[in-house]
Amino acid sequence: MSGDIMKRKTYVDYLRIFAVFSIIIIHVSSAKWYSTDINSARWRAMNFYDSIARWGVPIFTMISGALFLNKNVTTKKLYSKYILRLFIAFIFWSLLYMIESCINLSGEVNFNLLNSITTTVKGHYHMWYILMIIGLYMCIPIFKVIVKDKKTTRYFLCLSFIFAFLIPWSIHLAQDLITKESILTIINSISGDINLMNLSMLSCYAFYFVFGYYLSNLDIKKKERIIIYIFGIVGFVSTIGLTLFITLNNNEALEFYYNDFAVNVFLEAYSLFVFFKYCKFRNEKINKYAEKISKYCFGIYLVHALIIAKFDSIFGINSMSFNTFISVPCIAVLVFIISYFISMIMNHIPIIKKYCV
Repeated sequence: MSGDIMKRKTYVDYLRIFAVFSIIIIHVSSAKWYSTDINSARWRAMNFYDSIARWGVPIFTMISGALFLNKNVTTKKLYSKYILRLFIAFIFWSLLYMIESCINLSGEVNFNLLNSITTTVKGHYHMWYILMIIGLYMCIPIFKVIVKDKKTTRYFLCLSFIFAFLIPWSIHLAQDLITKESILTIINSISGDINLMNLSMLSCYAFYFVFGYYLSNLDIKKKERIIIYIFGIVGFVSTIGLTLFITLNNNEALEFYYNDFAVNVFLEAYSLFVFFKYCKFRNEKINKYAEKISKYCFGIYLVHALIIAKFDSIFGINSMSFNTFISVPCIAVLVFIISYFISMIMNHIPIIKKYCV
């Protein structure tokens, strides 16, 4: 039993590190995504990096499900410890980003009370993830009932995948590829009927949360893993290809196939979770480093957007500064390293480390 726990813990550490780095890749590459000529090599480089990194948030959500649904946590502790911590972290970082937005490069403060309150309540563009996770944590007692029985778990996952992923994705794909008006009318009618069913409890993030738990406890044979990896490759290629094709076809940057509920992104996340789960991390020295870095990943996620913004506003460094194929990973690595050290420092400040990182 202890060996299984250690194995799970190790692959989760690596998954968490790569997931936060993938999110940094997305935010570096997408900063100029809309303003760049879609016919340029720069935009295609951005599309490439954006496409291969889209699994980050789904993986983070799957990790949370794998860890929390394997724990025995009372509802009281869930709210008093985990949800409270996330709520305080949201307020703390929202205030920090709001203050930063009020100060221009010359050091002058432009403060507007209404705008500041609105900005704080909404949070920075990447803070939505915290609110989403809070919502999932609130549903943990319900998820616990679902995962008690394997048949119920599979039923939930199948239903969720069909209605939150497969059908909406297929309808959107058909609308993008089919031009015949009569067929589109039928497809739009089906889409309307699905919306009227209002199956909002089958949200894709609830799916990822439960799916992470399910995969963490599932024994997958080697032949099955190979099939999953092949589908994963299809997912990565499809994300790049579909986004490029639809964008050029419509003559504007379109990002539907980047969405976490797109089947192609699901295949990316699914294959990578399984791949890391079955990797043999034998180097204990590297594993210890991974464990240490993993501990600071929440702080890295929270602060990285600020570092990206400052790179651009102060130093003029962004994905357009030099060859985009090189600039995106280079800037992402620098942002990751700086964010890591900031997170590490904050994790050594008593009250801050308990509630904010």
